[in-house]
Amino acid sequence: MTSINTRLAPFLTPLLTYLYLRTSVDVDISSMFMSIIQVVIIPIGLGLIVNRLFEKHIQKIRYCLPAVSVTSICLIVAAVVSHNSEKILSTGAIIFVIVILHNLLGYLCGYLIGSLFNM
Repeated sequence: MTSINTRLAPFLTPLLTYLYLRTSVDVDISSMFMSIIQVVIIPIGLGLIVNRLFEKHIQKIRYCLPAVSVTSICLIVAAVVSHNSEKILSTGAIIFVIVILHNLLGYLCGYLIGSLFNM
């Protein structure tokens, strides 16, 4: 589900923004695609390679990897938010409502699809 969302993001972001806010935004698809490659695809690829090459060593530290993952994601989000803080503050509460709706919709879809397939 996440990989599908990642692939559709450059196209659905303008559509969802229009549906929620009734305003259009210009999205540089190539820039967004490169960002997805840098933030999603490359780390996953490197993780798979490292796991394959150093499997015995990774087993010893596997217990702490979820904490490393959460910390990394928090740092990425903090960097993005801090870089765009003026834009976020100028849009007011609506951006937070959209983020909450977006996440709730993702959770709902995941729950419904999991229920549908008895997962």
